[in-house]
Amino acid sequence: MSKPRFEFRKVPPMTEAEQAAYRKAHPDKAAATDAMLEQLRKQYPEAFVAQPNVSQEANMADTQAQQPQVVVAHPVVSRNGDMFVYSSYWHTWSRVLKPMRNNPMRGNQVELDLTSHSAVHWSRVSMLNIRKHCTAPHMGDRVVAELPAEVVAEMTQWMGAALVERLLHENFMPHIDWAAYERACNGGCPFEFCSK
Repeated sequence: MSKPRFEFRKVPPMTEAEQAAYRKAHPDKAAATDAMLEQLRKQYPEAFVAQPNVSQEANMADTQAQQPQVVVAHPVVSRNGDMFVYSSYWHTWSRVLKPMRNNPMRGNQVELDLTSHSAVHWSRVSMLNIRKHCTAPHMGDRVVAELPAEVVAEMTQWMGAALVERLLHENFMPHIDWAAYERACNGGCPFEFCSK
């Protein structure tokens, strides 16, 4: 097996002191970089938005502070007595607002998304996505009364405790306008578009 031609490694950005030392040691390169930046600034002014005068170290500390913190959570039972269902197909959890019972032909199951199968879909979950369907359960699906602690922790990391509280306990069913739901449904419908 041959060695890869390129090796990618993560290089930390220079501190302000390192930048000053580099500029002093290489004035010709620093001048060329400044000229190129000035030309880009003139060509694409919208890309160069004025930033507050904050040191790079402070910016890095701020970025680290924004990283998700470890959330300690406990298993949760919905105060409405609703069950939670894990889809083995989508690898996601939902709260069952109205169960299908035993026969899919007798009606629809109504669910509220709780987790996402990818990072880009958490915004959909945070919009309180209501789904009505008559799909029979798949082998491997799980229905539980108690949502596992690790699921609650993941939800809290992505959406915050206040929204998680609504997702787990709020009584949505009496407030859904089903005609509005049918008009807006596309893989479910955010609650704000189908609420009475």
